[in-house]
Amino acid sequence: MDKSWMNQRRTSSAYFEGVEEFLDFAFANASVDGEIICPCNVCGNSIWVSRIGARGHLICNGFIKGYTKWVAHGEVKSSAAPLSRAHVALDVIDDMRGLLHDRFHMSSDEVREGATDVAMEGPNGEAEKFYKLLQDSQEMLYKDCKKFSRLSFLVRLLHIKSLENVAKGIIQSIDPSTEVGGEELGPNWCEVSIQVAVKKDERLIRSYGFHKTIYDAYGATVAWPCPYVELESVDEM
Repeated sequence: MDKSWMNQRRTSSAYFEGVEEFLDFAFANASVDGEIICPCNVCGNSIWVSRIGARGHLICNGFIKGYTKWVAHGEVKSSAAPLSRAHVALDVIDDMRGLLHDRFHMSSDEVREGATDVAMEGPNGEAEKFYKLLQDSQEMLYKDCKKFSRLSFLVRLLHIKSLENVAKGIIQSIDPSTEVGGEELGPNWCEVSIQVAVKKDERLIRSYGFHKTIYDAYGATVAWPCPYVELESVDEM
């Protein structure tokens, strides 16, 4: 499948046509309830959207850098069996596990052998860090969450920056029932503790009592829409 269009300008007809080809493929192979996980540079395969939503995101934001093998959208995995959101999430977690193997230069055999050594002697240094991350990659972010592992969400949302780069913070929860300032997050919002106020006068999307701006909320937790979070990688943790 020719994907050279992915490197074209997002305003070009070739890119527009390519996006439609991608959407045709993704919705034929990996849609669940009329939605796919969005591979745009902002959502980073973490948010479920409709075809219209995916089209808008891909044209405005572009694809995740390097996402040329559409593994989360049915290119590698057989689509013969019915898909579910949990199945797609498992594919993403498998990719995360592979990322960890590459990051720490450990083969599958070394992982199995290392697990035995760790059980008997305990890990140290890089090995300890690797096994901690590997464990996190297999843990759910919160009870009954089948969509994201703890690590996959930490990696994606460890540092939060809006498109205007207004702040950095640490993800606390994506459970829609979590209350922040007496109000439930709701779908596609996350609870974030503000660690760095980049644009101090930037007003919060939701204000809480005396917390009106990013600077006011320094050290506190606020609700922030997931699509406006810039994603980070394991190497930047």
